[in-house]
Amino acid sequence: MTEPIAYHGEGPVWSEAWGGLRWLDMLAGDVLSLAADGTVTRRHIDTVVAAVRPRRRGGAVIGVTRGFALEDTDGKVTPLGFPVER
Repeated sequence: MTEPIAYHGEGPVWSEAWGGLRWLDMLAGDVLSLAADGTVTRRHIDTVVAAVRPRRRGGAVIGVTRGFALEDTDGKVTPLGFPVER
């Protein structure tokens, strides 16, 4: 048994391209990854992350506070800007 590692854990997704399992600490804005040896890494993306899904050619699409971000296969994250309607 381990101590809690996420305040608000959400959306577990398995992908062979990532080498395993990823999930969110939604309200912390972090994506967590589980390595084969059982270690967990945490990567801060935005103030809130709502979803993470694999892309066909590697990387991920990440739902963030007011839109989406794309993660490339090298780990670079690029926010996609969307105008806010008023």
